[in-house]
Amino acid sequence: MRISTEVDALYIQLADDILPGESVKNESFRVRTRNLEVIFDFSVDDHLLGIEILGGWGLLKD
Repeated sequence: MRISTEVDALYIQLADDILPGESVKNESFRVRTRNLEVIFDFSVDDHLLGIEILGGWGLLKD
């Protein structure tokens, strides 16, 4: 898991290594009750590579 406090994002990498250009499509969803956006990164053959959570830093505080 990578955390970027500058842009308030968490990234959970599910694949061992994600090469440049390997994540070719993504789907995003808004979680209105927490003001989050969750983005799923997929490979060309629809394998889930990683999950990014924007606005997620507050989930880890305290």
